[in-house]
Amino acid sequence: MEHIEIVIQNQNKRKEVPVGTTLKQLADAYTKEAAKSLGKPLPFPILGALVNNRVESLNYSLYRPKVVHFFDITERQGWRMYQNSLCLILYKAVK
Repeated sequence: MEHIEIVIQNQNKRKEVPVGTTLKQLADAYTKEAAKSLGKPLPFPILGALVNNRVESLNYSLYRPKVVHFFDITERQGWRMYQNSLCLILYKAVK
């Protein structure tokens, strides 16, 4: 199976992952490693990631080497993603 190199900026680490790995799979591994190093779970769930400086959802699949930065609601991109989700729910409720 072919592998690609991913740089996770949150940890300043490089990882070899199989081609087609989703950000959700990477985020789960990142959450486990961060919780292990902190000794407690992360305070907020990961909502998305910046992949080569573009906001992507956790469903995004990786096929080439990329630089990834995970974010939660405490960062600007996470707050915007949360707001957009609430607006969609409001729209559906009103409709």
